Amino acid sequence: MKTKFVLLIATAFLLLSPAVIGQNSENKTGFGFNFGVMDYIGDYGTELFKVDQGYAVGATVARYLNPSFDLMLHFFYDKVDHDDQNGLNMVTQLNFESHMYNLNLLAKYKLNNGYILKEDAFLAPFLVAGLGGNYHDASGFGENGTFAEKTMRPNLYGGVGLNLRIN
Repeated sequence: MKTKFVLLIATAFLLLSPAVIGQNSENKTGFGFNFGVMDYIGDYGTELFKVDQGYAVGATVARYLNPSFDLMLHFFYDKVDHDDQNGLNMVTQLNFESHMYNLNLLAKYKLNNGYILKEDAFLAPFLVAGLGGNYHDASGFGENGTFAEKTMRPNLYGGVGLNLRIN
């Protein structure tokens, strides 16, 4: 059910995207929305490539500074629901639910800045770097009983991406 809902939302955004105006020097503020599935690989097991484990959503507000740089505020929420079961659907080690909230202040360097590539280039590669924080709230049970933990930690954020200019 969750997978169908995520696919429905993603399809709706794709259908609405032709009506959206891109961020540029005249339209300085941009908004972005992210949907996905997070893979858990950790101390308590793995949920790699299991699409029913949880979901992730996010939003970004970006501000055009100049042809080379944007300033971005990026929020991300992730939920992982881990059930460690054997073939008989019996708990063998640990079950837990985890919520992660991530907030980052980012600088985006656009390679389609007029110096490296044309500003209206169809392929628009970029680099992203910044600082932020993670808040993690997990609870569950296992062989040693129940547990609950909450942590808040700083993080470094970095990435490489490619925008496609459709129109």
